[in-house]
Amino acid sequence: AKNESEIRTLILEGSQASNSPTDELSDYDLNVFVVNPDKYTSDNSWINNFDQVLVYQKEKFFYKNIEIPTRLVLYKNNPRVDFSFWPINVLYKIIENRILPESYRNGYEVLLDKDKIIDNIILPNYDGFIINQPTEDELLTTMYNFWFEACSITKYLKRDRLWFAKILENGP
Repeated sequence: AKNESEIRTLILEGSQASNSPTDELSDYDLNVFVVNPDKYTSDNSWINNFDQVLVYQKEKFFYKNIEIPTRLVLYKNNPRVDFSFWPINVLYKIIENRILPESYRNGYEVLLDKDKIIDNIILPNYDGFIINQPTEDELLTTMYNFWFEACSITKYLKRDRLWFAKILENGP
């Protein structure tokens, strides 16, 4: 990343950068702030630079209506790494507005800051991703849905209908 002029800042977020307990299965959530995200998402060969890739997914999410492309990579000898490619101007807006993305509110670690802008970002307040306890009805509905879909998926797997099983696994 140091030698890539397009990459301006790297920030680690998630359990590896917060006070959350981690284990050997914990993944790495790496935010790559770049001049042009397309450079890293139009050709995915770069993911092979770190280790043998077992499998990867092309995904995306949205931050303030801005599409953030991601590559979720499972390596042979290392844990999973979730790379997200943010336009660098988004980081400037985060700093200017003094509002952290929820994923940074439980902690983050700056790994690279070529433009020396991170000193101006606000510190985490450890109130991100607060999940309220479900009501009894919400809990029971979730449990019933889980077991119902588990039985349905098992049926399709037994029939060797993998596509139907996968569709159910993703939700009806």
